[in-house]
Amino acid sequence: MRFRIVIVAAVAMVLSGCGWVGPPLYKGDPTDAGPIKPGLYKIDVLGDGKPAHLYRIAWLPDGSTSWTPLRSKKKEEPWRQIAVRFAVPGRQVWILQDAPDEGQTQVDYGLAELHADILWVMPFIDCDSTAEIVRAAGGEVEDNEASNVVEANDMSPSIDPPTPKISEKPTGQRCRFKDRDSLERALRAYIASNPTKWVRVRFKRISD
Repeated sequence: MRFRIVIVAAVAMVLSGCGWVGPPLYKGDPTDAGPIKPGLYKIDVLGDGKPAHLYRIAWLPDGSTSWTPLRSKKKEEPWRQIAVRFAVPGRQVWILQDAPDEGQTQVDYGLAELHADILWVMPFIDCDSTAEIVRAAGGEVEDNEASNVVEANDMSPSIDPPTPKISEKPTGQRCRFKDRDSLERALRAYIASNPTKWVRVRFKRISD
């Protein structure tokens, strides 16, 4: 789990809003392990200045992939992910989705692209900066109204209520998809926009 948190944190540092979410639209493919094959790996998040992580990546019978941290001072549970090939001409791209727990109705979506031993990862796609793409693809953009709400009990009757500051563009929005078609239209538009904020991760395979 720590490795996933590191990647998401690296992305979140340069992004402002909530990510792309929706129901579990994908299942793992038992014939395709995804961009990273099973084995023991030394993993470096390029540019973060931190030591490499040691992970065992396993391919489960349901087609999902589990990531188990090794040499960790804290006992950490493996986390599971589903990677589905995404047909983009001339590129090796996968759609990433959290493998849902039993009864889980909402998951996060992301992207990964393989470049030799470097995986470009976008596990968290910012909603604020992609709202127009999402709406055009048929997704929904939910505004975060909490930041502009003033509680009545906080205002003195003798003082004029403060005027909430409303930014030119909403922030903290959540992009939601109900079906694969709208999600995949949005992902294609996102890839075509040539985003530059993908996290680069180097995988060095140590053993099976």
